[in-house]
Amino acid sequence: MATVAQLAVNAVAAGVQPHTDFGDPGVADATTTVVTAVTGTGVHRVRVPALTEASVGDPDLTAAQRAARKRLKDFIERARRLPSNDRLPEPQPYRGDSLAALARPYAPTDEAPPSPAPAQQWPGPPLPGSAVASGGRVTCTVVTAAEADHVRKTAAHASVLTPWRSGGKLWDVTFRPLLPDEHECTDLPGF
Repeated sequence: MATVAQLAVNAVAAGVQPHTDFGDPGVADATTTVVTAVTGTGVHRVRVPALTEASVGDPDLTAAQRAARKRLKDFIERARRLPSNDRLPEPQPYRGDSLAALARPYAPTDEAPPSPAPAQQWPGPPLPGSAVASGGRVTCTVVTAAEADHVRKTAAHASVLTPWRSGGKLWDVTFRPLLPDEHECTDLPGF
């Protein structure tokens, strides 16, 4: 238990606090590293885009942002090198209990795919949903519990080009797992 408490203190010292500026490097389609530390003063969480993918000299980052990123990366590496009896488990892909289905009206792309994806019947709650983003073009529906498992299984047989049929209309749907502190669409960044 003392090791976990010390890790939380070290995480905060490494920049896991709301005011730390990690910048936004010029890396497309990169992962976002989320680090959460719970201390006696509360929950501290940071989301850092492209922590491992950004180059050391990325021109979109200031010297202070690069230093903050290095401190956090060093902390993560030290945590991974703990003695085996104190070692953290290997990272696993996050699979939340609930997911957000971000939908917009389906529009075929200008580039015809080799074989158009057949429309699938949407297995979740009715689309389009109620929360709105991007000037009203994107809606959001939360899919929970067993329904989320059913949606995941159905989506495993689809592609990003698959149109989804709900309410007599076709929708383009993007899936995003809800993180532990997210419960509804308004909890998502940008909503």
